[in-house]
Amino acid sequence: MNPLAVKLFDVDRVDHMFLDMCITTGTNAATAETIFEKMDSVLKKDNIPWQNCVGLSVDNANVNMGVCNSIKSRILSINPTVYVHGCPCHIVHNNVSAAGTHYIELSDFDVEDMVLDIGYWFKASTKRKCRLDEFCVFCDTEYMAVIDHVSTRSQETAVVRILRLYRALVSYFKSNIEKQARFKRLRKHFEDPMTEVHLLFYQATLPVFTEFNLLFQRQEPSVYLLHGQMRSYVKKIMSKFVTTTAIKNADVCEVEYKDKQNQVADHKLNVGWTTRTTLNRLHEAGEISQYQEDNFHKAVRAFFVAAVDYAFKKLPFKEPVLEHSQFIDFQQKMDCDVNDALYFVYRFSHLLQYGDPKEQDKLSDEFLDYQLMEEKDIPRSIWEQAVSRVSEQEVYHRMDKVWAHMATIKSPVTGMPKLPMLSKVAQLILTLPHSNADAERVFSMIGLNKTDTRNALALEGTLSSIMTIKMSGMEPNCFKYEPPAEVIKASKSAASSYKREHAAASNAGSECT
Repeated sequence: MNPLAVKLFDVDRVDHMFLDMCITTGTNAATAETIFEKMDSVLKKDNIPWQNCVGLSVDNANVNMGVCNSIKSRILSINPTVYVHGCPCHIVHNNVSAAGTHYIELSDFDVEDMVLDIGYWFKASTKRKCRLDEFCVFCDTEYMAVIDHVSTRSQETAVVRILRLYRALVSYFKSNIEKQARFKRLRKHFEDPMTEVHLLFYQATLPVFTEFNLLFQRQEPSVYLLHGQMRSYVKKIMSKFVTTTAIKNADVCEVEYKDKQNQVADHKLNVGWTTRTTLNRLHEAGEISQYQEDNFHKAVRAFFVAAVDYAFKKLPFKEPVLEHSQFIDFQQKMDCDVNDALYFVYRFSHLLQYGDPKEQDKLSDEFLDYQLMEEKDIPRSIWEQAVSRVSEQEVYHRMDKVWAHMATIKSPVTGMPKLPMLSKVAQLILTLPHSNADAERVFSMIGLNKTDTRNALALEGTLSSIMTIKMSGMEPNCFKYEPPAEVIKASKSAASSYKREHAAASNAGSECT
């Protein structure tokens, strides 16, 4: 079962809409050939040519992203201009895991295993939870449920929760005796004073990864932000162990971060203020040795180096689509030039037919007009409509709504659109995927509708219709929707006909009896 959704620029914004269910059956149901054939048949049914496809968003499974025999390779063989984007959320998660592997080798502390052990230990036992609650009262700590580890983001939340319960957990595991291997592992952790230091280090470090991951989970089009945000992400990791001078004096991709001369001393490693003060306190109290402190610093340094290594290896730093799409952002337009727009004109020449030199000159003039625009040239109401909030403190603007307005701006001299070609280029770019989070949300929505108690929903019938309605973006909300009078009239007529036929059938059955 593979839902097929499309992303398109619809009037004043980019919408993610459900198209159809791609149901595959048989022994070869999960092969790239079978899935692609189903996708192809769905597009043909709706008269959508592959030449109109500019981007593909899938997860990183080999059947999707493989080089030779995958959905990606089949689509590119038909339309080589398609921009194929995998799942960067998984890359960020694996980035932490890869760095954590090096940390484990030197510190013998696996944060993921510890979080899983604690989650399993308390998850299914009311007795253990009540016992922990008693220790929370004894330690003057507010009781909170232990959080299960699911992904990078929840790992951070789980670590924070363990630290809030730390005193109570230490008392709990030191005061109880159990034979289970999981309990013994946890008791060993909480008897080691370095465990708190390790957890504090992860608490201070994981936000760098989770904040970057949140970018990929946005529903609004954000492809134009990836180039800059990837570099900021790596810089943040580097800043924790590389000197500021080394980072400033070179492009982020050229920084010699492995050179010891470019790295800070152990006591200057950015492990978090609370981590550093706790480490110093334990060392001064004689609870940990100099060897343990030095070993911690080695593990931290290895973690950061491995994190940067993995980021450079897996993230698309050299992807031209991401580099050239930055001009879409109103705040970055002065750092770009018309060649960024022309890249997309050349790549998608079958859709953006501006290959004539005169048209390219016009596009260049439009780009200059765009660069000369100021924020006040766009009505405040448009900026307000474009606001999207990450949190109460952090807001950003949806560029699809801004560009929808700029496409309507007319020249005061000619009365014609001021940016007709550039706005078309921008609208195409804004439909390109920045992650596959939208696709994952579709799978989640299917799971919420096709449940164990609703397991008979026809995949290509009822379920497909439900998904189409829920992802239609219809305003107002469905529960406030008032159908047209003709629909109500037809519904009443159909209901009356059904009642008459049902009554006639019932009467005929009674007479036969």
